[in-house]
Amino acid sequence: MSDEQMRILDMLREGKIGPEEAENLLKAISSGTGKKERDSQSVFERVTKKLGGMKVFPGAARFDEEANVHGPLTIGGGAKFEKDVGVKGPLSIGGGTTFQGNVDHSGAFNCGGSVKFEGEAKVRADGMNVGGSLKFADRAEVSVSDKIRVKGDLILESGAQLSVTGDIVVDGQVVDKGSVSGTKVRTAEKSEAAKEEED
Repeated sequence: MSDEQMRILDMLREGKIGPEEAENLLKAISSGTGKKERDSQSVFERVTKKLGGMKVFPGAARFDEEANVHGPLTIGGGAKFEKDVGVKGPLSIGGGTTFQGNVDHSGAFNCGGSVKFEGEAKVRADGMNVGGSLKFADRAEVSVSDKIRVKGDLILESGAQLSVTGDIVVDGQVVDKGSVSGTKVRTAEKSEAAKEEED
């Protein structure tokens, strides 16, 4: 592996560039040496395998089979998991995500868009950050030692049972047709009222 490729991997690991940008840089390096595009794609695949199990999908991803990932999973765009999914390691998704099957995840959880859990969800993480709304349609056991941060709405459909060990901070509304246990839920409105009381 060349020094240039290693520098690109280091920048990707450090979060200085995204997966799509890393892929484009690797393609540019390969094409600069006269290799064909299919060769550059295979270089990218070989390079991502050297990231300690990291799976990188530059754009949106659709999984129509059961997926079990060991190591970090990074998806540049949105993601749709049609079957059961297990991820052991950090999960980072740039866009919205739908989990249609059951989910078993341990590790950091970051999503730039809305997240929908349509099946049972078991999530164990230090923190969970969701850029849009967070929706649970079925039973969910979520163990978060720090907090769940939701920029949109938190939606629990009837039948949803959410058990969380950390705090939940919601910028939008909480639509609770199910039940939340074992945690404090704070909305942006409550946080603003608390700030006014302190002043």
